[in-house]
Amino acid sequence: MKKLLSLLLCALLIALPLSVNAESASKGPVQIENGATIDLDGDGTDEPIAFAEERDEYGDGKFTLTVGSSTVSQENCISLGGELYAFSLTRPGSDTLWGTLLMPFEYGPSDDPVSYCYLYTDGTLYSIGKIEALPTSMKLNGELIETTVRCDILGTWGRAAAYKIACGHSMNGEEYVSTYAICEIPRDIYPMGLIAETKIDLPLQASRADDAVSGTIAAGEKIVFAATDNLHWVYASSLDGTVSGWFYGDYADYPATIRAGGKTVNADDAFADLMYAD
Repeated sequence: MKKLLSLLLCALLIALPLSVNAESASKGPVQIENGATIDLDGDGTDEPIAFAEERDEYGDGKFTLTVGSSTVSQENCISLGGELYAFSLTRPGSDTLWGTLLMPFEYGPSDDPVSYCYLYTDGTLYSIGKIEALPTSMKLNGELIETTVRCDILGTWGRAAAYKIACGHSMNGEEYVSTYAICEIPRDIYPMGLIAETKIDLPLQASRADDAVSGTIAAGEKIVFAATDNLHWVYASSLDGTVSGWFYGDYADYPATIRAGGKTVNADDAFADLMYAD
């Protein structure tokens, strides 16, 4: 029965006036129209969906999302997207529907999109966090939502990111309470693939745990930023790859700084041709 309900949900989503093709419907989110009625949690009951925005002349404002008798809203949005997207969530290793992730979004002030995440399951709509990417840039891969988010380590660029819906259950007196949150699954290393030019002689460490110098990239040479831990460390090499190693930086505030030869140097004084979005 659950399997049949899941298949019916897929059929209903495809039957809606959605702007997706068959390939993207199997991996990417589906656009849901205001007023659609769909079973979102596999219980055999269709839930009415209402989605509305209130905008000023700049597209800024608030949205309200109602599923069944549950309503959530978000104020102070910048450049609202005007659309609602959803992922159907199934049990691991099966096609049994257990919930739906609903995502209104904003474009943000300067290429800083935010998707607001709401989970509908067991007849309840939960606000579970946000992902700083557009829904249309996301793919569902098993239990993971994969996308690209903005990174500001040595310039502005996009790094891979993966998210999972975490869940917990507890008792509040005699009441059974469920809690859900969207959480990022961090990597140890993220690919960068950026090229700049050194303004100073930059010694590189053999490893993050070994401060022995593996080589130095001289001032005026091209430098390849190959990878980062998205915290402090960057793995770099010369353009021909003959010199490579790690250097440490602090990127939490502007101006970012790096450590070079025991000294702290502003990143913009250490490198030319760093690209910033804003």
